[in-house]
Amino acid sequence: MNSRSASVRSVALACAAVCVLALLLCQPVRGLQLPERSASLAASAGVYSADQATRGQTVYVAQCAQCHGEPLAGTEFGPALIGNTFATAFDGATIADLFDRIQTTMPQDNPGRLSRAETLDVLAYVLKNNDFPAGAVVLPGDAAALQSIKIDVKKPGGRPANGNGPVSRP
Repeated sequence: MNSRSASVRSVALACAAVCVLALLLCQPVRGLQLPERSASLAASAGVYSADQATRGQTVYVAQCAQCHGEPLAGTEFGPALIGNTFATAFDGATIADLFDRIQTTMPQDNPGRLSRAETLDVLAYVLKNNDFPAGAVVLPGDAAALQSIKIDVKKPGGRPANGNGPVSRP
């Protein structure tokens, strides 16, 4: 065997050893739990600010109330955004799901007209009207953060007779 073929064989064995080592290092270690990349946060934890909800009310009245009514109780042109209707449609969904729905389908006469900031403000207003508490921070603008926030509607003990009042929180 000449020195050239010995060198090629040595390089091939070294590459194979590196590949095997890499595969072994990529395998999960038994009993080792890696931390989740983003923990799920509940909307009931105060994920919007009171100022954000106030800005949202202004946008809602100007852009949404003509179809969804004021105070968010629905009309013949758009569903209620409070009470049973909201709970049925969004319980367990993420804020990102609701954000995307608004951005891609609302307002009906011009979907996508609202800016990202306006949509976040409207979301804060909707959460407020469903008795989700305000917190010290505003709803974040990035999609990954919105995806980590779950809408956790609590089933209330007493709803208004029409079922479209705010979702009461214990």
